[in-house]
Amino acid sequence: MLPYVVPVLSFLAVIAFAGFLWRAIGSRADARRADLQDRLARGDRRRAVTRQVERDPVARALGPFGRAVADLLAAAGSDLTVGPFLVLTGSLGVVGVVAVGEGPWPAAVLLAAVLAGLPTAWMVRRASRRSAQLSRQLPDALDLITRALRSGHAFSDALRQTASEIAHPLRDELLPIAEEHALGLELRECLEELIARNPRNQEFRLLSSAVMLHRQTGSNLIEILDQLAETVRDRVVFEQRVKALTAEVRTSAAILAGLPFLAAMALTLTAPRYLAPLGWPGMGRTMLLSGGLWMLVGLAMMRRVARVGGA
Repeated sequence: MLPYVVPVLSFLAVIAFAGFLWRAIGSRADARRADLQDRLARGDRRRAVTRQVERDPVARALGPFGRAVADLLAAAGSDLTVGPFLVLTGSLGVVGVVAVGEGPWPAAVLLAAVLAGLPTAWMVRRASRRSAQLSRQLPDALDLITRALRSGHAFSDALRQTASEIAHPLRDELLPIAEEHALGLELRECLEELIARNPRNQEFRLLSSAVMLHRQTGSNLIEILDQLAETVRDRVVFEQRVKALTAEVRTSAAILAGLPFLAAMALTLTAPRYLAPLGWPGMGRTMLLSGGLWMLVGLAMMRRVARVGGA
């Protein structure tokens, strides 16, 4: 590789990353303005609100893959759209290749894959934490809805009042439902969109099933929502207990994951030549790559053991 190629590619990668990161700051505001203009411009009130993936040309052009990425970003509550997110992922992959320079191509591929996977891993973690926060907020929202129903309000009015009073991020999920339903969209479709935006949240599925059951059978909606709120609270308490009981396993996994790197740093500072054979072609690199692979397998197994029922 020529000497000037590495700094040029690094400079381009940094510029691309900074540019699309700056563009992503205003993407959420742009999406909201487009949503408002779309609702005001259309004459068909039943189809006035569309999903963000339908307004994103990149997600629409990429088909199922673009929809999956858009759903992940929506579940994480990120301001990024599909285009900047993919460019960010690709830029980090290029940085990984450039960082290796004239080194072996397996190391370049491995580093590029690790760096390119960081945004996805971060979004998955954000989506998981956001889903847990939504589950914790949902019982209080159900209590507000039942109080409004007892006061004589309709379900749509109760949902709108609750959406205006509840805190984020649940407000960001309930407000679109209230607006869509007020504009004439069927409640079933609104709830389906809610589930589509949060596919990992089981509590929203319970809410949708309870409301649809009331619509079909005409049962007491207040009693159903009260029982649902109690059920969700019990689920949240149970999950917190599971986290407390598995804290030792998760802490052990974190310590075991960081210990080899800390030991490698200490050995590099005290005896720089001790770990040098691991960088040699042949057996050294093979042992290094296989050790990293088995470390990932062990961490995945410990994470699976720490979950409820091994799921």
